[in-house]
Amino acid sequence: MELRSPLIPLSAQDVQKAKCLLHLILLPIQGSQPFKRIHSDLKSFPVVSYHKYKYFIVFLDDYTGFAWVTLLRDKGSAITALKQWLALIRNQYNTTIKEWMSDAGGEYKSDAFLRTLKDDGITVLQSVPYVSQQNGRAERFMRTIMDKAQAMRLEACLPQNQWEFVVAHATHCYNRTPMSRLKCILL
Repeated sequence: MELRSPLIPLSAQDVQKAKCLLHLILLPIQGSQPFKRIHSDLKSFPVVSYHKYKYFIVFLDDYTGFAWVTLLRDKGSAITALKQWLALIRNQYNTTIKEWMSDAGGEYKSDAFLRTLKDDGITVLQSVPYVSQQNGRAERFMRTIMDKAQAMRLEACLPQNQWEFVVAHATHCYNRTPMSRLKCILL
């Protein structure tokens, strides 16, 4: 007698979860060289900052863990921030980005944004909508920076509109913190 497993109908949500898991499995855990993969995300401040900034965009190198934060007054400024950051990398480090990982937020899906990346020969990797775990590196960085910034702001008794300063300082401290995965020898 032949045993057959019953077919279980899958919902659209189950299919999306399966695609997400497959996508996560296919991506390597960590970059193999600096600037091979950059993670990016955009975050809003809880209140408008002192200099009228409402958002900040982060560029995080997958290999070194080094981060750059750019303050934005509106989400539309993300394309300008990207162009300036790519120029900085070309001029200061004499290299180009190979892969770009971001969530599927509107600022990352605009034609101008994608064209800028593709014109520079950068492979675009975007997470599935509503699956923030696929852009986990940037999401964890944002959480870490916001937690550090909040702690610094409260310890210094600064008002809420000082977010831009404490986020910049928290990023500065983060970039100078040694990481065991880099296996650097400190002299």
